[in-house]
Amino acid sequence: MKTLRLEGLAEPILANYLAALGAFRAISGQRDDRATLHFDADGVPVIESVLGADEWMNWVLADWRPSVIASPWNSGAGFHGSSKAVACTDKVKRNGVELIAATTDPRVATHRSVSGWCLELLAELDYPNDCDKEVLLAELRNRAPEPLLAWLDAATLVERHGDKLDARYPSLLGSGGNDGRLDLGNNFMIHVCRLLPLAGNLLERPKKADEWARGLLRGLLGDPVTGLLRDSAGQFAPSGRAAPNADSGSRSYEGNKQLNPWQYLWALEGTLLFGSAATRRLGTHGRAKAAFPFHADRVGTGFGSQAAEEKGKDELWLPVWNRPCSLNELERLFSEARAQVGRRRARSGTDYARAIAGFGSVRGLTGFHRFAILERAGQSNIAVHAGLFPTGHSHAVDALRELDAYLGQFESLASDPTAPPRLSRVWRRVEQATIELARRNDGRRVLQLIAALGALRREQAAGLPGDPWIPRFSIRSSAWLDEAEDCVELRMATALCTLDREEPFGRLREYLWSSKRSAAHGLPSASRMEFPELARALLRRRLLEYRDPATGAVHRPAGGDSLLTSTDLGRFIDGVTDDALALDLTWCLADLPARPLFDHIRATALSHQLDPTLSRTWMLHRLAVEGEMPATGHRGDPIRPPTGLVELVSGDRGDEALRRSTHALRAAGRPPRIRTTTHHASDPARLAAALAFPLRKVQLDSFANAVLTRTEENS
Repeated sequence: MKTLRLEGLAEPILANYLAALGAFRAISGQRDDRATLHFDADGVPVIESVLGADEWMNWVLADWRPSVIASPWNSGAGFHGSSKAVACTDKVKRNGVELIAATTDPRVATHRSVSGWCLELLAELDYPNDCDKEVLLAELRNRAPEPLLAWLDAATLVERHGDKLDARYPSLLGSGGNDGRLDLGNNFMIHVCRLLPLAGNLLERPKKADEWARGLLRGLLGDPVTGLLRDSAGQFAPSGRAAPNADSGSRSYEGNKQLNPWQYLWALEGTLLFGSAATRRLGTHGRAKAAFPFHADRVGTGFGSQAAEEKGKDELWLPVWNRPCSLNELERLFSEARAQVGRRRARSGTDYARAIAGFGSVRGLTGFHRFAILERAGQSNIAVHAGLFPTGHSHAVDALRELDAYLGQFESLASDPTAPPRLSRVWRRVEQATIELARRNDGRRVLQLIAALGALRREQAAGLPGDPWIPRFSIRSSAWLDEAEDCVELRMATALCTLDREEPFGRLREYLWSSKRSAAHGLPSASRMEFPELARALLRRRLLEYRDPATGAVHRPAGGDSLLTSTDLGRFIDGVTDDALALDLTWCLADLPARPLFDHIRATALSHQLDPTLSRTWMLHRLAVEGEMPATGHRGDPIRPPTGLVELVSGDRGDEALRRSTHALRAAGRPPRIRTTTHHASDPARLAAALAFPLRKVQLDSFANAVLTRTEENS
């Protein structure tokens, strides 16, 4: 077996990917049925067959038989109406159908025969005068010669709903084989006549046409190429569009088109693999809908050049593999084209990202190219490469299956045209985080996904239009924390989520999201609070709920377990933490069961050294709100937290705050060592907010050693 490396098709452009499929399909179908195709580590398509590079070019120019690609239902296809025509040797302009009809070469004999049959059918049905397009497509599907069916199935699908016919067109081939005014089939026939030395060819070909055609063919192997045409490949190759300001000089306003016609021919040949593979999917669409291979509903996020309200069509998720694959295997892969999210078929781009990140490597697939078909450069459609997504396994993406019902309902709400913009914004953020995590599975992206879900929960708490029923937000997996990047914001969020929840206190969710059952704990407008404000309000409410120790068990308004270190506290007080991230993480993790949080905390090694920037006065206040002191070296009664401490600290009334904290500690038999307030350069409001974080007993003990007198000193 010889190796054919198509290095000129390595760049991630839709035309290149399709051209690799088309060149392989031609070799395997007409020359060597044992040929295989795979993509190497650099993305270069590699064909292994009996043909080397020179043998392949000789075979293409002398023996290759183009497939039948014609769209008689389109006005610009060359069968009727206006269509693109080119100059011929007899000074007459002809379109693609007329050029093929004029040839006598056996390589396009099938094309001539099918074109003639199409003209007879159009005359019989009197299309378009007395026949609808849907009726013509149904007749073509029932009666067309076999060679036309592959293109017909790749470009169209007709569904019957009762007495009505409904035509659908995959975004891969525009609107039924045409891209705006560019009819793909007509251009295909023109380029075939331009590149191949066909007998009876009337098209005016360039000088030394065979050398020119061979040089362009070598360009697909990675060689320098000259003689590109001023023509377009449509949406397949965006760089070939005549976009404004795409060039310099006198033509800078309109730009120049550049096309290697071989790339165009092989790309259309490659699209035929998508034929005969339409399936049906049920569920969220309410009725059967055509599901073309590897097509997904477009998601306007996940790549750098997207705009929120940008127009466009579907997305394409096209597989790549590093193991040699035969044409039969490839046809089976494209005919199945299955991507599942749990028990349902992937529908949107986000679903595809989840499916790819969740199932690992299947059938040797190493990844998927994502192409978004967008309307740009006027009303032209272009296929924008939106990333290569490697197959793998992400436990965090897998955990999203627990939220399928919840997320599906929110997607429906956010896509409603009457939905508030805040809902669509936060939903796009969830999609962005999911897609980014699927593209590269790392701890930071897991953190962003948790935060995006938290933002979604916060907007839900703020109120939804129409008060719709929403499925339960239920997370049971610990993967959210196991794979998340460890950072101070995560430690702050988990600390608040582990606040003591025994009577008289409630669990954190009851403070964030008031309901009839938790109305006693709910914080008004919690969904609109920033993180420091939320921490202050939380501590203020829990101090009000505190019960006198004389009534029974000791209660700790700021008690709980914690990952926070003294350095973390200092960073928060100094205002160098990401408060928005901490807030969103808190809203998501508040719904997480306590066990994963505690397990994650116990598995983390912490440093308990005091941060020298921490104010001794702040340590004193923190001990005063604890409710129960560390036992080592400090005996006495439980501490009754001073009233109004949060307001005094946040209002920068340091002397009064110190007096009340000192009184509370003395009353419990723990007199402080300090007598005057030590001022902190940070915002007083952040000093008050930091008091709400639970701390481990060993940290509290280090605070006590720093600011309180020991029992033996008192005696």
